[in-house]
Amino acid sequence: SDPLEVIMIFLWGLLFSTPVYAQAYCELRNPNEAMLTGFPEQTHHHSIVGNITKNEIAEIVDETNIQLHHNEFGRHTLYQIYNNDDLLGYIQVRTEPAQWGLMEVAWFISPEITVMGFYIQRCRDPLCSKLDQSPFADSLMGMTGAELSQRIFEYDEDNRDGLEFLQQSVLKSGAKALLLTPIVWGLNEE
Repeated sequence: SDPLEVIMIFLWGLLFSTPVYAQAYCELRNPNEAMLTGFPEQTHHHSIVGNITKNEIAEIVDETNIQLHHNEFGRHTLYQIYNNDDLLGYIQVRTEPAQWGLMEVAWFISPEITVMGFYIQRCRDPLCSKLDQSPFADSLMGMTGAELSQRIFEYDEDNRDGLEFLQQSVLKSGAKALLLTPIVWGLNEE
């Protein structure tokens, strides 16, 4: 064999054997920061992996008319947050399209499956920087998934500014998070 051919085969093998590292879209990127932001009194947490299937998606679509992307199927993590033995709530991350790419929102969910708050962990739009600390965010406190899904359709699809687009994306993200949590992880709304 030609030495150049051997070198090329070696380089191709090296190129395609290199491990690829990636992070899932619906993953909590900085768990400690998110947990302390949403639950400052937390002492520990448990992670539960659930599988979102076509059946769960169909249930959400039937209930809310919110369309889910095919990448929303599969394994997702729900974080149960505790203070000693007391369940404080849950964290679940949902990803939605935004004007400048994808926006990842970590939802702080009460044991009763209502909004306790949210944390935007990834968003390129400069308008995102203060969205989770705004009157809009305050207006979502205590809402259920069904209530969030009703607010989505308050926006005029053909006449939205950038902030309204982001708010609508946050509402979609929250509605999915709160509606999927009891279905996928078998939690009962108390």
